[in-house]
Amino acid sequence: MNPIGGLGGAERVLLAVLQSLRERMPDASVTVVTLSGGPLLDEAREHGAEAEVVEIAGGLQSFGESGAQGARLGRLLMAAPQLISAAYRLRRRIESRKPAIVHSFGLKTHLLMGLAPPRVTSIVWQVQDFYSARTISRSLVPWSTRRVAMALAVSSAVADDTRKMMPRLKVCVLENAIDLLHFTPQGDVADLDSLAGMAPAASGTVRVGLVATYARWKGHLAFLEAARRVLDVAPAVSVRFYIVGGPIYATAGQFSRDELAAQARQLGIADRVAFVPFQPQTSQAYRALDVVVHASTQRNLLWHAVL
Repeated sequence: MNPIGGLGGAERVLLAVLQSLRERMPDASVTVVTLSGGPLLDEAREHGAEAEVVEIAGGLQSFGESGAQGARLGRLLMAAPQLISAAYRLRRRIESRKPAIVHSFGLKTHLLMGLAPPRVTSIVWQVQDFYSARTISRSLVPWSTRRVAMALAVSSAVADDTRKMMPRLKVCVLENAIDLLHFTPQGDVADLDSLAGMAPAASGTVRVGLVATYARWKGHLAFLEAARRVLDVAPAVSVRFYIVGGPIYATAGQFSRDELAAQARQLGIADRVAFVPFQPQTSQAYRALDVVVHASTQRNLLWHAVL
């Protein structure tokens, strides 16, 4: 189960799980269910899984926890009938498959199954975030654990946060793996300048990049401010800055490209910043960069391998 059909870091973890299942349990029947369409479904099918969408109302899909708390709660209360309907449709779809295990990869699917828990052998949560930092979620998530057998946390820090919120829930740490046959220095290299619609950088240009969804906590503004400082300190250095990604999650917690471009113009560095759209093969983008920046401004996880 996954909230979106797009391909972010969490979805790459899901695909890694599918690959491992195929290798360890080739006869297993696996279905990926998402709440919206997107490239994840085709990727899942390439990994030998069935894939389908259980649509939920657009207002629910775009609900996030940025903005004023009162406005968020108001939106949630107004969407309550749609939320309950979606929970029961999801439950019916799950139970029709008669699964032994339901593995939920996102907060929205955790909460929907908490509203209408499917009658299955085991429900497992993948916890990839600090839920206690989310004002609304920290109230709703503990209530949703009624039939959850265990949670898989991607780090010890996330596990500790989860245990504090839900002391009765069994929590195990299962760190994300990196496929060193895929993330290698050798291989195809993305032409970032062409992808960004910019003229090729001069020979010897240092390429500095941030590869991430446009989530506000990923640190894009800090990255742009740091770029301004670098140019102030070393104006003669040939350097170009790349923002690689896009607003793949349909929530208010995402920047738009226009917002980030406006910030680059305000800082006077627009001619030094290249905006590269979402890349399905991040390894090719990494190979094109001399420096990869992880600039997250909140306690969160580094999804990508830095090579």
